[in-house]
Amino acid sequence: FLGIYSFQFTDFERLKGFVELYDEAINEPMIHEASATFSPDGRLMLFARGNKDEKGSAPDVDIYKRELYSDGWHAPEVSSLSSPESWEACPFISPDGKKIYFASNREGSFGGTDIYEATINKDGSIGAIRNMGPRINTPGNEMFPYITDDGRLIFASDGHPGFGGLDLFIATTGKDRKISIRNMGIPFNSSADDFALVYYTDSTGFFSSSRAGGKGDDDIYYFLDKTPKTKIVNYFVQIQAYQLNEADSTEIPITNAQITFATDRQQVLNTGVSDEEGKIAPIPVKLHKDYEITAAKAPEFFKRTEPFTMRGKAIPEELLVEAVTDTILLVKVQLDPIVIGKEIILQNIYYDRYESYIRTDAARELDKLVKLLNDNPEIYIELSSHTDSRGTDTYNMDLSQARAESAVNYLIEQGINPRRLRAQGYGETKLILPDAITEEQHQVNRRTEFKVIRIAN
Repeated sequence: FLGIYSFQFTDFERLKGFVELYDEAINEPMIHEASATFSPDGRLMLFARGNKDEKGSAPDVDIYKRELYSDGWHAPEVSSLSSPESWEACPFISPDGKKIYFASNREGSFGGTDIYEATINKDGSIGAIRNMGPRINTPGNEMFPYITDDGRLIFASDGHPGFGGLDLFIATTGKDRKISIRNMGIPFNSSADDFALVYYTDSTGFFSSSRAGGKGDDDIYYFLDKTPKTKIVNYFVQIQAYQLNEADSTEIPITNAQITFATDRQQVLNTGVSDEEGKIAPIPVKLHKDYEITAAKAPEFFKRTEPFTMRGKAIPEELLVEAVTDTILLVKVQLDPIVIGKEIILQNIYYDRYESYIRTDAARELDKLVKLLNDNPEIYIELSSHTDSRGTDTYNMDLSQARAESAVNYLIEQGINPRRLRAQGYGETKLILPDAITEEQHQVNRRTEFKVIRIAN
C-alpha cells in the first residue's frame, strides 16, 4: 500500500539523504495515502486517502485535511472538497494559500478525471469549487495539478496530445485571458506515465514517472534546468490509428489505414498508410496552426475526421535542455468497426417527459452523428428510440416512434439525405434492464440508438 514519506537531504548537490515515514497518524495500515500538500504557513495539510484494495482499483478515494493548532496536529478528517459519490485526489494548495487545486471525476466532469479549483475563505473554510474548463480538461484524465510561483499550472494528462500515457503540460493565461496549453516535451515526458512535477528551486525539481530504466513501477526523478539561451524546437506530429478492444478496453493498432493530414482549410499536407503499430511517419508542423486529421479503412471501419491544433503546444524555453530539440506529439485516432445490425447507443440524448422534441443538449449529441454520416456517405442507418417500462405498451410505442422521427428529422435538417435514414420506435420491447426499479435504471432503458443497415457500393 502507498504511504506518505519524507526525504531529509544531507547533501542536496549529490541528492544524498534519508527516507522516513512521515507520520504514523496519517499513514493507516491496509489503505493508500498519497499526494500531501501544505499551506504556506504550514498549518494545513491535505492528502488523499482511499482504495482499501492493494491494487488501488476501488473508487473510494477522498481528500483529507489535517490542521495544526496550539495543542498540536489534530486527527485527519475528510475535507469538504470530497463528494461521497466521486473520486477526489491529487490536492495542491497554491503558493499564496488562497486556492486548492485537485482532481475529481464528479458529475459535470468532461471525461475521466478533471482538475478543479476551490477557493479558501478567510476563515479557512472551502468556498466556491469550479471545474477548470474544457481548455484544461479533456475526455481523458487530467490530474496532479501544481501551481508555480509565477502562477502557471502544471498538470498531467492523457487527453491532450502527447508521447503516450500521462504527459506533463503547462497552462498559462495570456493578457487576453486565453489559456495556452504546452506539452513539456522530452525529457520530462516519455511513452510511459509522467506526472506529479514540483519545483524545489527555480531551476530544480522532481517528478514521477513509470518510464523504462527505473527501480520500480513509479520512480521519482530529479531535474536540473540547464537550458541554453538560444533554443530551437522542431515540432512533429505522429498519427496512430487504433480500435478499442471491447473485451478489455486495450488499444489495438490498425494497419493499412489511410491517413490524411491537412490544413484546417483542407489543403492536404501529407498522406500515409499506417504500419503494424498503426502509425505513419512523423509530419513536421508549425506552432499556432490548425490542422485536420482523417483516418479511414473501408469497409471495416467508420472513417473519422477530427481537428488538431498546434495552438498552445509550444514548449517553454526554460524547460528545454538542448540547443535544438525535436518534439514528436503522438495523436491517436480511434476508429470504430462497422458491424451491420449492431446497435450503438447515442449517449446523453434526453427528452422531456412525455415529449418528443429535440432539446438543445440532445442536438449537440446528434451533431456528432451528423458528422459521422457526413464522413461516411456510403452508410445507411436505422435510428431507434426506446422507452422505459412505465406507461402502457401502446403509449410507449407511439412515444418512441415520435422521438425517433424527431431525431431523424433533425438529421435531415442538417443536410443528411433522408434515403439514408430510417426511424424506428421500439417502445419497451427491448429493455436492457427488464426489472428496473430506480430512476437510474429506468434511464438506462430510455435510450436512443443507431445501427448500420446497409453499406452502399
